[in-house]
Amino acid sequence: VFLSILIIFLYAFYIAIQNLYLKYLSYISFGLIYVVVFISSIGLLFEYDRYLLFILFATVWAGDSFAYFVGKSIGKRKLAPRLSPKKTWEGAIGSVIGSLIFGGILSYYFEHLEALGAVFIASIIMQIGDLFESFIKRQVNVKDSSNIIPGHGGILDRIDSLIFASTTFLAYYQLI
Repeated sequence: VFLSILIIFLYAFYIAIQNLYLKYLSYISFGLIYVVVFISSIGLLFEYDRYLLFILFATVWAGDSFAYFVGKSIGKRKLAPRLSPKKTWEGAIGSVIGSLIFGGILSYYFEHLEALGAVFIASIIMQIGDLFESFIKRQVNVKDSSNIIPGHGGILDRIDSLIFASTTFLAYYQLI
């Protein structure tokens, strides 16, 4: 995986230098760091405790699902209309509640009650990850990050919250 990413990065770097596309080179560099930090966080959490990784994934997916359904059903107040016009405060609160419910149940089940702090912090940080990914898409004038998952805004929309939450979980466990 690392070798593939490195080859793609070096090829893109070569093209950017040839054409003096420094703006695109910065996007490529940031993208590489973004992905590497995410993959590293996931790997380190897996080595630390695979149950924490399960709690993390379930927390994020529950939060994303709650955000969608609560936002769709009762969402009125826009969270960040210029960045992501469909995101609402109600959806964000639903995300935090859904994350806490599922994260709390799994933390109790897997006897990791200390994970509740990470779940709570990650449930809030996930919102930032989601908005940050929307910001990136606006910067490069892309509506969806891919068409692999139709109707979901692309691959980044499926993992944006996970990227920020995984680094939050890892930092939390490094500090406690």
